[in-house]
Amino acid sequence: MILGDGITRITELRAAGVRIGLGTDGGCTNNRLSVFEEMRMAALLQKVRHLDGTRLPAEEAFAMGTTGGAALLGIDAGDIAPGRAADLVAVDLAHPSLHPPTNLLKNVVYAMSPQAVTDVWVHGSPVVRAQKLATLDQEALMERVRSAHPRLGPRMSDVLETIEIETGPSPRAAIIWMHGLGADGHDFEPIVPELGMPTAPAVRFVFPHAPLQPVTINGGVRMRAWYDVTGDGRQDATGIRASQARVEALIARERARGIAPGAIVLAGFSQGGAIALQTGLRHAERLAGILALSTYLPLPDTLKREASPANRDLPIFMAHGTQDPVIPLSRAARSRDALISLGYAVEWHEYAMPHSVCAEEIADIGALAPPHPLLLDLTRGGRVLSPGRAAQPAASPYSS
Repeated sequence: MILGDGITRITELRAAGVRIGLGTDGGCTNNRLSVFEEMRMAALLQKVRHLDGTRLPAEEAFAMGTTGGAALLGIDAGDIAPGRAADLVAVDLAHPSLHPPTNLLKNVVYAMSPQAVTDVWVHGSPVVRAQKLATLDQEALMERVRSAHPRLGPRMSDVLETIEIETGPSPRAAIIWMHGLGADGHDFEPIVPELGMPTAPAVRFVFPHAPLQPVTINGGVRMRAWYDVTGDGRQDATGIRASQARVEALIARERARGIAPGAIVLAGFSQGGAIALQTGLRHAERLAGILALSTYLPLPDTLKREASPANRDLPIFMAHGTQDPVIPLSRAARSRDALISLGYAVEWHEYAMPHSVCAEEIADIGALAPPHPLLLDLTRGGRVLSPGRAAQPAASPYSS
């Protein structure tokens, strides 16, 4: 589909006696190496192509992705039977994406989330155990990717599409601001005039769009997200680190446009705030600061090991609503305490609001470093405000 070259005429080909199987392309194209997703897309596309909901039912799509694919490759596999190769996939039948359990096969083809796969065997050897790679050190592999990423340069990176607002000509500072789950870069555009910044020296606001991806907690629906949310307490480390790399590419692009790292602020709301913390605290060069709004510290157990010495004293502005039903205040407070225990300068604010942004919070952000708020040179960083500081919420569009 990424090439826009049409929909395969599966029903006509099968009627003509052509053997058809399903496989996956590489992760560098539009695929995620999931044969289950290929089953789903094959079935749905045939229904759309013919405007007929009965075309290529789930049973046939499942067969094409198992015995059909194996037969075309000359592999004695695809089903569980004596003499067959022990190529097996274990699925957690209790996973929410497989409920209600009215028809297991249809649930697998049409609804199952990749997170439901727990174990994989190839020729009888385990390659995935409890959703962890069994033949590779995943963390070591990801560390190799992260270390190689800066050398690739932003042109070779997956640079996100962004919206940009400049407060004046020739910006000398940049604020990269990440939105929350299900929103997009437009979400925080209206905040720029509300901050009351002077026109000179100018600042460039960069509002990136997160990639579209299935989100488990929302039934696998595709939406803009910085990483997956499962709802069971597990963190999507791979997705978090992938978004970290994407934000690193945005920082590199700002550097290439003449903005010094020390004049770059990472800001974010909810998921976006988590990525701001994840990236800023690990970035190799000194940044100006971090704005973490209605969020939490992701992958806290790895921070001590991965923290950048250049940003050990990085000022951090954290703000949270006392009535937040999405990310409880207690979770944000634990993140604050974890950062302080590692020696970070955290300025903490609480507001009487839900999972959103309020007028007083915006005013506090705009007044961080008078008379030069646009650089957000957080000179007050390190002074931790006592919990309980409250503000009345005002109507706000920022609620993602």
